This record gives sequence, C-alpha cells and structure tokens, in this order.
Amino acid sequence: YIDLLFSHFVEPSLGFDTPVFLTDFPAELASLAKTKTDEDGELVAARFELYIEGLELANAYDELIDAEVLRSRFEADNAEREKLGLHVMPIDEFLLAALPQMTACAGIALGVDRLLMIATEHMQLEKVITFPASTSNIRALLIIVGNTLLHLCERYVGNNRIKKLFSFILINHSQ
Repeated sequence: YIDLLFSHFVEPSLGFDTPVFLTDFPAELASLAKTKTDEDGELVAARFELYIEGLELANAYDELIDAEVLRSRFEADNAEREKLGLHVMPIDEFLLAALPQMTACAGIALGVDRLLMIATEHMQLEKVITFPASTSNIRALLIIVGNTLLHLCERYVGNNRIKKLFSFILINHSQ
C-alpha cells in the first residue's frame, strides 16, 4: 500500500521548483534491487527515482545478483500472494541460474515519453505518445530528447561536461 499511497498523494507534488531525487526506499520496495544500510542503520533499497514536474522521469537501482536472496524474495512474495488469494507467480529459475555468472551492475530507465511531456509542456501522455518508427521520426525524436536534456542541464545542473556531451549527441544525430 505504500507504493499506491505514494504514487497518488506524494509523487504528483514532486519536482516543480527543482528536480527531486528520491533515494533510500523502504527495503520492501526493493524488488530486484540490492539493499543497503543507510546512515540511520535502517535497511533500504539501493535505488533512486528522479521527479520533474510531478512526473517520475527516471528509475534506477543497483541490481541484486545474489540468487539465494532473490529466491527468498520471490518465495516471500508468493507466500503473501497466496495469503491474499492471488495467483502465485512462477519463480524464474533461468534468471536465478544466470545470476552467479553476472558481474555487478546497475541500470536506469528514462521515460522518453515523460521527457517529451516536460519538453512540450503537455502533461497528458496521450499528447506525446510515440509515433510510428522511421528513420526520420527517430532522428527527430533524438533531436527533441537531446534538446530537452540539454535544456534541463542548463536549467538545473550547469555542468559544462554534460552540456558538451548532449551538444555532441545533437550535432552527430541531427544530420
């Protein structure tokens, strides 16, 4: 219920004056993320989310690659589902078997559709839904995304290295 309450009552008010990075989520919201001990000694998820204009723009986490810990999370989740009368999900044995071969990794998901919502100031997803893929459409999308990221860097970060990187991307993909 924490996630439901957060998404409906807290999330819509985040990131209007400045981008907001939320970190140290409750451990029960870790899903596939590692957990760590925070400065107060609490167990938290090693993940963050970025909010701008009330939208979750990015979601990132440190990937859990310990198969035993992940199996126990899957089993605990299924036990809770069973108690609630919900369908028990099959445990992904292929994933668990692959984890010992994985190196430490992390990832970030950036919502391009949400980035376009911010760039165009259309705060309804229907207004910016992705158009059919073609070379010219993809090139146009890259230019829009690059310009938006460059604008956000100038507005919030002021980091010249980041600006140079996005300028390089724009120049090389707009031709």
